[in-house]
Amino acid sequence: MKKTLLSLFTGMFCTLAISQASVGNNSFENWYTLNVKDSLDYWYISTQQYQSSGILDVNNTYAISNAHSGSYAVHMETVLWYDQGAGQNDTLFGYAVKEAANQYGFIGFPYTDTVDIFTCWYKCGIVAGDMGVIIVELSKNGTTYSTTNYPVVGSQSSWTQLNIPLSGGAGEEPDSVFVGFASSDPFNPGVAKPGSWLEIDDVSFGFLAGSVTPAAIPNNSFENWTYETIEQPSAWFSFDQLLYPMTQSLYVTKSTTASAGTYSAQIETTFETIMSGIPAILTNGFFSPALDSVIGGTPFIAQPAQISGMYQFAPSFADTGYVYVDFWNSTSGIHSMYADTLLDAAVWTPWSIDLTFTEAPDSVIIYFFSGDNLGSTLLVDDIQFTGGDVSVTESAIASTWTIFPNPASGIATIQFEAADQIRIFDLSGKLVYSVSPATGTTEEINTALFENGTYLVQVIKSGYASVQKLNVQH
Repeated sequence: MKKTLLSLFTGMFCTLAISQASVGNNSFENWYTLNVKDSLDYWYISTQQYQSSGILDVNNTYAISNAHSGSYAVHMETVLWYDQGAGQNDTLFGYAVKEAANQYGFIGFPYTDTVDIFTCWYKCGIVAGDMGVIIVELSKNGTTYSTTNYPVVGSQSSWTQLNIPLSGGAGEEPDSVFVGFASSDPFNPGVAKPGSWLEIDDVSFGFLAGSVTPAAIPNNSFENWTYETIEQPSAWFSFDQLLYPMTQSLYVTKSTTASAGTYSAQIETTFETIMSGIPAILTNGFFSPALDSVIGGTPFIAQPAQISGMYQFAPSFADTGYVYVDFWNSTSGIHSMYADTLLDAAVWTPWSIDLTFTEAPDSVIIYFFSGDNLGSTLLVDDIQFTGGDVSVTESAIASTWTIFPNPASGIATIQFEAADQIRIFDLSGKLVYSVSPATGTTEEINTALFENGTYLVQVIKSGYASVQKLNVQH
């Protein structure tokens, strides 16, 4: 486990350098609700796939209320996602498939009525050169005897009915059926265009050659959705967002046993972390599925003399907790790496690490690790940088502002004591919003204008800055 953590610790890089000498939410007072699972009952959607892969900032298949009938329809959209690990953009199409699954992937769902037509209601906005698809396959005894790929192109702004004949389907009785929709053609890589979208509602089978109406497809009007959320500390990352959809358990939780203020962060080595081989860590970086590693951290240009904090630790079987800190310069690649052991401590106990620098850093990443043994529990609070060129003004900025709601779908409010400038970047480093507040202590951001994803919100005062992550989910 420790080797796994050290490999994560040494494999990081910086993506955005700004003037800063603190980490956001250093006292763990701010927590936010993180959406970790969007699922459409009896269907499998693209958002589910990305969430299970740790790509929580992509939500490109979701419920809409402007339905043909009932309360909801399903919206699928092709989006451009910046792959932080690969350092490049990737185009991800939205999809929904009516399926059962085995170890080999998607398979048809059980269905035994004879059919010869598929009906649905749709709207679309397919970008020129792209093509959405509707796919229906009929199978029996493991053999597919009817495959229909219906292309969807152009724009359709009002609900329109499609009646799609199923080739080879008349008079045959299947034992399984596959139904799928996608906002771009999944069979032609490279043609998908960001912005293409497809909406579907009220799907059904018919048998025109017979007198019996085929059975309804489960959740055929997309009325039933399941959403699951967890609470996590703002500006910090844990693997809970990957584990919880599978295990329904958390290893990082909010604790009211605080060194100061109201909350601290509790990290517990659990059965799930041990069995998955994932270390029970809390870090100010984030996980890159492409690199299979934690990367990022906080932009940081100061050269403090010390980093310190408070902790409690209840080890299991003489276990040891750790704090790891790495300062580095992304231009030269020079790292200054530090670690400290956290031993049995039933009351709040200070830890500190003396720091020296051979070169000014531009980034810092911090890990807390609760140990290898089942049940070892670590509480952390009040992380501080002191001495050197760290000023009181600079260190205090991070605790004087917050952003809510987070995730946001419409208006997100930034509440602050004072700010010279507020800027928002996407994960590629592109500036997407900037304002210089003249008066007041709040700023409202219309996130409806942003694409789904994760953004870095920067509040600047007196030449120093604090950064927090904002998740946008429409």
